[in-house]
Amino acid sequence: MAKGGERPIIIKRITIAAGGHHGGAWKVAYADFVTAMMAFFLLLWLLGSTTEDQRKSLADYFSPSPAVSSSNSGSGGLLGGVTISVPGSLSSPNAAFTAQESAPSTLVAPSEEDGDSSGAGEGAEGTDSGSGDKQSGQDAGQQAAGAPPRPGAPPSLTPEQREKRQFDKAAETLRQAIENSPDLQGLKNNLLVDQTPEGMRVQIVDNEGKSMFALGGTQMNEDMRKLLTRVVQAIGPLNNKIAIRGHTDATPFANNPQGNWDLSSQRASATLKALTAMGLPASRLKDVSGRAEVDPLFPENPNDPRNRRISIILFKDAAK
Repeated sequence: MAKGGERPIIIKRITIAAGGHHGGAWKVAYADFVTAMMAFFLLLWLLGSTTEDQRKSLADYFSPSPAVSSSNSGSGGLLGGVTISVPGSLSSPNAAFTAQESAPSTLVAPSEEDGDSSGAGEGAEGTDSGSGDKQSGQDAGQQAAGAPPRPGAPPSLTPEQREKRQFDKAAETLRQAIENSPDLQGLKNNLLVDQTPEGMRVQIVDNEGKSMFALGGTQMNEDMRKLLTRVVQAIGPLNNKIAIRGHTDATPFANNPQGNWDLSSQRASATLKALTAMGLPASRLKDVSGRAEVDPLFPENPNDPRNRRISIILFKDAAK
């Protein structure tokens, strides 16, 4: 026991040492969690903003399912095999492929038939390029001999059908020219185009209040010249013979019983001069005549102003 009865005081001091940061593993785990959550919400967004076809395309992109074709690759021989292709790549819905057996090649010594070999090579080069010409020549020979065309070949047009097609094209060209010209819109009813047994007939007629010539005269007005210009442009490329015929109504000239005959003939001659001046060859002319009132456009009304007209006939080849 200590002197004086006092007990010793013992002070125990504990020093706590920090354990440190223990590394950064928790940061990596947290980053993985945030990345997974971002991917999850991105997936939800894609599911809500895409269509079924788009989702299927995305699925095919990330997990392609290659299709193995059944056709042989290569030459089909020792090194032949099958090809793997993704559907839709390098393919065409209209393409048709056929597998052909490759013929065994035959080796020919250089000393054997050198001339024949070179000739065969030149013939082989010309076979493909000349096969179409040979076939067309055979078809032409068959048609010339009266043989029926081979099955599948387009039917050839007869001369009459080709000529009718040319007439139809010229008539359509003339109609389009009138439709597309603002200054000729008011003259659509003054131009008539039809097919007759003689050929294609183009008629420029008078209307109530609008005449193509001066009353009782042969001086054509500006509207008549515009229409004739379009007619020349339409029928100029053709080679058919042409007739020009003048017509009048049944109104007689006073004190001149031959007036309508003279007038229709003179108007036909004036039309001929205008057509040749516009570039129509005079060699195509076959007939220029005046018909007076004997061939009316409206027989039930001989005095109808539309009976006063100029007819331009393109003859068929058979009618030349």
